[in-house]
Amino acid sequence: MIPLFSHRSACAVSICLAVSVTAGCKDLPTGTDSFQLEADGQLWTAVVAPSDLPTAASWLAYGKDPTAAPEVAALESEAARARIEGDSQRAQELLAEAAARAVRSMTSDPGPRPFLSAVAALEEWDRTVRSEVDLQRAPELAFAVELVARERESARDAYLRGDARTAALLLTRAADRVREWSPQGVALRVLDRAVASLGERGKDGPHAERIEHLVRSAREELMHGTPLRAVQAAVYALQLADGQGMPEPAIPAEARAPCGEYSC
Repeated sequence: MIPLFSHRSACAVSICLAVSVTAGCKDLPTGTDSFQLEADGQLWTAVVAPSDLPTAASWLAYGKDPTAAPEVAALESEAARARIEGDSQRAQELLAEAAARAVRSMTSDPGPRPFLSAVAALEEWDRTVRSEVDLQRAPELAFAVELVARERESARDAYLRGDARTAALLLTRAADRVREWSPQGVALRVLDRAVASLGERGKDGPHAERIEHLVRSAREELMHGTPLRAVQAAVYALQLADGQGMPEPAIPAEARAPCGEYSC
């Protein structure tokens, strides 16, 4: 079972440590690839995505269209910007467009290896979620798990009947859905909630300047590829926006972000 972090506990601010560090939270069980936290009346759940999940770019090697790679890269870059700016719906649409563009460029059969690898990665994620997450307390994730399972099985069926393009598209769509529940995806959703809460309270409310700085810091961490640090800043911003100001957590030196506004 994965750890549950109360928004009244200093552990909630240091959830970036939940993936690999248990110091300071000895009374809580720890999953190796996932964590849950409670903040702003909601239970937030994140699961580290397997590294070998396919992306749209995974299928470009099996086509000869010279325009496909730059077009896919541009769409993925635009999707990343949309995510960071808080427009998750637009990001999902762009990723779907990138996957479709990459799959259309395929002119040769990739063979079984990339399909088997993708299916195995999705199955690994499924096992991790089901073994470490209390899905009864995370209904949105439970729904995503079922969607990913259906897409994975549909992809398997498509490949077995010789439809490699449909199989590749379904596997990529499922992988993108999995990444929505990664620490990066959770950080972005927490940020959206913090910004919305700040807007409701007004920029002249308590801690407003501090919250705005933490939101900027979290987005910078995402751009630098450090989503766990982004979660740390985003959660503290949400705590402050929700009026649950808390002391800075004691973080082991080996896991601490560089000294800044929300660490040291």
